[in-house]
Amino acid sequence: MSIALFRKPPLATRLTRAVKALFAYGEQGAWLDPSDFSTLFTDSAGTTPVTAVGQPVGLMLDKSKGLVRGPELCTNGTFDTSTGWVLTANQSISSGALNFNNSTNEFATLPLSFTAGKWYEVSCTVVSTNSNVRLPYDGTVANIITTNAPGVFRYKFQAGNQVGLLYVGYGVALTASLDNISVKLLDGNHATQATAANRPVLQQDGNGKYYLAFNGTNQRMSTAAINFSATGKMTVWAGVRKLSDATTGIIAELTTSSANNGSFHVAGPGSNGLANYSIASRGTVGLAAAAATFTSPVTSVLSGTADISVPSLLIRVDGVQKTLSNVTQGSGTYANAALYIGARAGTSLFFNGNLHSLIIRGAASSAGQISSAEAFVASKTGVTL
Repeated sequence: MSIALFRKPPLATRLTRAVKALFAYGEQGAWLDPSDFSTLFTDSAGTTPVTAVGQPVGLMLDKSKGLVRGPELCTNGTFDTSTGWVLTANQSISSGALNFNNSTNEFATLPLSFTAGKWYEVSCTVVSTNSNVRLPYDGTVANIITTNAPGVFRYKFQAGNQVGLLYVGYGVALTASLDNISVKLLDGNHATQATAANRPVLQQDGNGKYYLAFNGTNQRMSTAAINFSATGKMTVWAGVRKLSDATTGIIAELTTSSANNGSFHVAGPGSNGLANYSIASRGTVGLAAAAATFTSPVTSVLSGTADISVPSLLIRVDGVQKTLSNVTQGSGTYANAALYIGARAGTSLFFNGNLHSLIIRGAASSAGQISSAEAFVASKTGVTL
C-alpha cells in the first residue's frame, strides 16, 4: 500500500475543514470569506460575479451552510408540458420552451412554496428575446430583475411573506423564448448592500491577501435577521486591518445598537481616539471588553467569546488573551436580528479598514476550535500567530 495514502491534507485544507466543523450540527451564524470569489457578486441580486479586485461587492454569500443548493422547486421548468404554469393569451409553451408572443405587461406565473426569510437561486436559459425579460420574485416593480441577453441568467432573492408565485416576463411587446427555469434554496445568512455607492470594494494587499475595503464613511453591508434567540453563547473571529483610531468603527454588530438586549459587537477602535479593539455583549445588562494597545494602521486576528448566563466575555488578539471579564450581562439570549458589517445599523460608527475574514458562531467554542479558527483567519490576513 502506498505511503501517500497516509499523508496529511495540506494545512489550508485542514483549517478550512475546522471552520466547516464549527457549523456541523446546525449552529447558527455566518462565515464570510472575501477570498472566495465564488461567494462574491457585484450586485445585491447576485446576477454578476466578482471577477477582479477593484470591483464593488453587493452580495457576499455565507458559507456556514455549505452553499449547497436545495432540491428543485420548479415544476416543469424544462417545459416538456404546460403543467403548473399559468399563462395569458399571448404566452404559450411549445417546442420545449416558454414563449412570449408580443406579450405586453403580462406575467407567466408558477405557484411555489417559499419560506419567508430564506434565500433562493433562480436560473433560466434565455433562448431569444427582443427586449428586457423581467423576473421579479413577488410581482412588484421594486423587485424586478431584468436581462436582455441570450444565455444562462441567474439571480438570487430573499423571500418575503407575500411570495407564493414565481413571475416571469412582463414588458412592452415582449417576444421571447425561455427554457430550463430552475428554483432552488440557497440557505445561509448572506450579506448584501443594495445601494451601489455604499458597497465595499474587493482589494488585494501586497501579500496577495484579499479583503473588503470599507472607507469609514458610507460603505457597509448587512444580513437579514439571524435567529440567535435559542442561545446565550457567542463566538466571533475577524481578520481585519484597522486604518484609523480617530472614531469608533463597528466591524460587525448584531442588532442596531449595543443598548439593545441580545446585542453583540466587535469594534476597531472601540472608542474615539483609542488605539484598541473591543467586543461587547448584552443580555439585559451591557458589558464591554477592550484590548490595547494596537495603533493603526495594524492588521490583526481578533477572536471573542461571550456567555450571558455564566457570565463571561473574552477578547483575544493574534492568538493571545487580552481581557476576560466575568461581570454580569444580566439574563436572556441573543437577538433575532440583522447582522451589520462595517457600521452600526448601516448609519453610523463606520469602520475605516479592511475585512479579510468574518466568522460568527452562536455557540460556545472549545480552546481547540478557537485556535484552529484563529489559524484559518490568520492565513487570510498574513498575520503570524
